[in-house]
Amino acid sequence: HTEIVPMGYGPSDSVRLPARDEAGVEALATAMVRALAGLRGPWRLVLGQIPAGDPVGARVANAWPEALLGPGDGSPTMTVAPGATLEDHASSSYLKNVRRGWRLLERSGSEVDLSFVTEPGAVVALLPELDDVRRRRDAALPRGAELDQPEFGAFVRTVLVDLARRSEVEIAVLRVGDRCAGYAICLVDGPAYRLWQTSFDPEWSDASPGRLILAASIERVLEHRTASEYDFMRGVYDWKTTLADRVVPSGRLLAWSSARLRSGESAARKLRDRLRAGSDT
Repeated sequence: HTEIVPMGYGPSDSVRLPARDEAGVEALATAMVRALAGLRGPWRLVLGQIPAGDPVGARVANAWPEALLGPGDGSPTMTVAPGATLEDHASSSYLKNVRRGWRLLERSGSEVDLSFVTEPGAVVALLPELDDVRRRRDAALPRGAELDQPEFGAFVRTVLVDLARRSEVEIAVLRVGDRCAGYAICLVDGPAYRLWQTSFDPEWSDASPGRLILAASIERVLEHRTASEYDFMRGVYDWKTTLADRVVPSGRLLAWSSARLRSGESAARKLRDRLRAGSDT
């Protein structure tokens, strides 16, 4: 069947169905339903990470007989208050582990440096090195690496180059000697500072380089007040919620061309889950 997804599907953490007013909501939802009805053959629509309660998504879900509007992945967020420091957001044990990580890196005998890269040419030059770090990290994890798929990798590179030219991206790079031990790609999005992608070299995992980079990027925002919120983006994980003060919800719109396709997909999902459960035991 045909999959209908938003641009940047996969690495994108946010999708919008923009409408200025009620008339716009009605017009956009009607156009979407008509477009779906005009498609040939079996298809499935997947619109994840739309705002919770999105009126266009709700209108499409009500208009199409085989549609489901449910919750998406939440995004932990930290409010940047005037005069606040990292100590105001992190526990004493978190700060202790940050100091421990820096000590472990310094004992390597190599120079340790953490810098923020913003100049467009420097951002472009960094991308191959960051890809190498991410692949080494992904190889150590029990999951596939979606960004290694050609369409995702091309999307990420295109977006980063464009954002760098508009001064809307900062890359925190942690180096031990002449090697990149980890990085965080952050998006400067008006009042929000968004942590889009982060990874580190497994060789330095004992020092928790991801935590060190995250703490440094938060301190940068708190010190310079470059934004009013620090957005950890999609996925509610402990390493985010321990620093966040709220979770921003999202929605997920699914639609199928027919009840037969929807039920077939549900049966296939249940079979897959049973097979996985059997392999685990």
